[in-house]
Amino acid sequence: GPFIVCIDTSGSMAGKREQMAKSALLAIAQLTEKQHRKCFIIIFSDDIECIEIADLGTNFDRLVDFLCQSFHGGTDLSPAINYTIDLILKEEYQEADVVIISDFEFPPMNKELYKGIHLIKENETRIYGLSMGK
Repeated sequence: GPFIVCIDTSGSMAGKREQMAKSALLAIAQLTEKQHRKCFIIIFSDDIECIEIADLGTNFDRLVDFLCQSFHGGTDLSPAINYTIDLILKEEYQEADVVIISDFEFPPMNKELYKGIHLIKENETRIYGLSMGK
């Protein structure tokens, strides 16, 4: 199935964390290309922005645009998780793996998000965290 990558672009990720996060995202995009898997990127800070990469060659310019941006803003994981849950409940993304790239410096999630995460984990969705913090 596809990869859904949630990448934290908040101010606390600026600098070395930002460089490492962008490198990890590029590596995942290249991996999905080799494995003929889609890569759906959810960029989050105060709000979310989405990039779907069905073919790296076709969508490479959009990915490069993101990689050239600098990280700033606050951190709100909730919209990214809600969007991820909605995607996985669609037939096309039911077998997706989720990767969250963040320093994980944000407030605890509410109970509704935990319920949503539990729902997709029952669907055998694998969720991975790549911590850019200490």
